[in-house]
Amino acid sequence: MLGIDISTLADPIHEYSHSLGRSITGGYVYRGTENEELFGKYIFGDWSSSFVRPRGSLFYLEEISPGSWQRFNLLPSNMFNRFVMSFGEDENGELYVCSKTTLGPTGSTGDIRKIVIE
Repeated sequence: MLGIDISTLADPIHEYSHSLGRSITGGYVYRGTENEELFGKYIFGDWSSSFVRPRGSLFYLEEISPGSWQRFNLLPSNMFNRFVMSFGEDENGELYVCSKTTLGPTGSTGDIRKIVIE
């Protein structure tokens, strides 16, 4: 055990209500070279805004002034239409999102998509 006291953790840098999504899916700070406009931004998602339909979201946080963070949609419509399961990072700092269109460990709808800004 590391002996970390939860009362010593820093306050959240960002929060939002369940009207936007059900569960934040943590991501990574982008350190790749293929998407210059994302460099240094925290890329993350939300599992879904619905428990029934796949309505995940992809976001990024940008520090707009010291200690002040703002959330932006990564997708123009912000409708990913998939459940956001996880994120991954390759050896070059490029990011990937793992997602699926069905609930639970059934079906064959899971995939891994590279995040590319066009």
